[in-house]
Amino acid sequence: MLEESHNIKMNFRSLERTLCKNHLWRRINKTDESEVASFIQQLQTSGRQHGYRWMHQKCWMAGIITDRETVRLLLCLMDGEGVALRASSRGPNYIWHIDGYDKG
Repeated sequence: MLEESHNIKMNFRSLERTLCKNHLWRRINKTDESEVASFIQQLQTSGRQHGYRWMHQKCWMAGIITDRETVRLLLCLMDGEGVALRASSRGPNYIWHIDGYDKG
């Protein structure tokens, strides 16, 4: 399409690299961070066991356009203790080897 319209022949990867270098992205209309923080605060009332991926998905389902990094940073600011607890958790069976001997 670029070649047909403007007589420019370019590889797709080169086009992506050029757009990124010039800070041109597809999603330019992001929701204001204060609105995102307000939405996250509303969802945090039920419990603080939600990670940034789940929270990002809930934002998108509610029509709030943001990226995961923004949600992650807001969660760190709003619920630093919960983020630290989730980061240190390895799951229910992390201590057992497959042969039955525990790592303890």
